[in-house]
Amino acid sequence: MTQTTDETGAWSIFQQGGGAGSAFTWAKDALNEIGAPLTTGNEQVIYDWELSEAGGGWYNPLNEGPDPDNPSLSGPSQYGGGAANYVSYAAGLQGFHDYLQMPNFSAIGADLTGNNPTQARTDIINSDWAGSHYDWGAAFSDSPLPGKANALKGGAGITDATTTSFLSGATGFLSDIGSADFWERAGLIFFGAILIIVGIIILAMPAVKEAAGISRSVRSIGAAIPGGGGSGGPTEEEKADRTRRLSLAEENTRIGAEKVRIQGMREARLSGGKRHQGNREPNPSPAHS
Repeated sequence: MTQTTDETGAWSIFQQGGGAGSAFTWAKDALNEIGAPLTTGNEQVIYDWELSEAGGGWYNPLNEGPDPDNPSLSGPSQYGGGAANYVSYAAGLQGFHDYLQMPNFSAIGADLTGNNPTQARTDIINSDWAGSHYDWGAAFSDSPLPGKANALKGGAGITDATTTSFLSGATGFLSDIGSADFWERAGLIFFGAILIIVGIIILAMPAVKEAAGISRSVRSIGAAIPGGGGSGGPTEEEKADRTRRLSLAEENTRIGAEKVRIQGMREARLSGGKRHQGNREPNPSPAHS
């Protein structure tokens, strides 16, 4: 549908634009336009935003003003209140994209591209997008998406950033859990974890084998050392062998001492005989001629 310049009345995607199904489609197209993931939570907050804005400019479900950087996107006629009448469906999506690049609204775009719909809802309410701030959240829609339960039920009226930041991670996770993309990512994460575990086991195997080899070597060395077999003391066989060795050593010592004693006695006898023979005169009564 292409806008004509004489269409100055309020336009609503829920009425002239095709109804709830068209609003849901526009929410997904808007997310694609800004590069945000198509999670149920993100789709829900855009859909609720459309409902909260109701009627306004043509092809402009969120009722932003003319695009200052691209004035050709909107025609000369505007609905009262300053909402731009965009010249086409694509022009309206471009206008939405450009508005979320503005400093006053960039936080909303960052929330959506980061799949943080709860924080996006809070930042929409707290921003200057609507002068009334949607009655600080009380008038912000929480209607479900067509054919689905509301992924952000009960979020209306929550404007405290500290509170919502605590819930944002869980909300983003739950809003995406039913999608095929979620389960594909979950499968890849699980498969990656298995590969990591297998890799750790493979890396650990050489160390385990080396430790086992060291243990066997220690046991072998211990077995080769008398009394070192790890039993806490020498065996009976080792004790008997040690006793035999001590007995032999004692016997050898005794025999050696006896030999020394006998040798000493022999030397004493020999020494005594020589002394006696030396005291006698060679010929006490010589025969003189």
